[in-house]
Amino acid sequence: MFNLIDRTGLNSVEMKCCDVPNPCSSCTPKESFINVVSCDNLKGAPKADPLTCMYTRVVGVEMSSRKSVTSFTMSEVSRSVGFGAGIGLGPLSANVMKSLGNSKATGTDWGQANRKTYKTQTTSRSTITVPPGTKVILEQVVAYCGFYEVRSLNLRKTDIKTVVRSETFSESVRKNGSHILTKNLHTFLER
Repeated sequence: MFNLIDRTGLNSVEMKCCDVPNPCSSCTPKESFINVVSCDNLKGAPKADPLTCMYTRVVGVEMSSRKSVTSFTMSEVSRSVGFGAGIGLGPLSANVMKSLGNSKATGTDWGQANRKTYKTQTTSRSTITVPPGTKVILEQVVAYCGFYEVRSLNLRKTDIKTVVRSETFSESVRKNGSHILTKNLHTFLER
């Protein structure tokens, strides 16, 4: 009665247990800036009104949206054996802090980063007011480690202003008794 034979071919399979390395500990962190919002109020300067722009800010750890097929497969395997975004936050934060430290490239001290940086991602909305004749670009510091993305609280704000420089020059031209022709040149520069 209990002498059933498995005819699926699995009788000859040997199973071995092994440690799966934590991808949070074995990845190599790299950091960069990503665009959060670009708010342009250059047109109509200086007569334009201030412009208010809304933006979404994401802070914390998540599986990266910049995945290749290989890292997508690895993230699915890691997730299936228990290494989701929340599981490896301790090893991930330790790895990022140790590897990136106080970064001169982004001005971020990963060792002193706010606790929100190393928790599951949260989203908030905010606004920024841009004066006339200005374009504001907000960028966020992000660390990538394998298929993990760590978004810090740090933002870099760049103001691009319209500068009006007026150059005046004159040409004296005598044609059929005409007088002086004067030209005014106004140059608009972005810095």
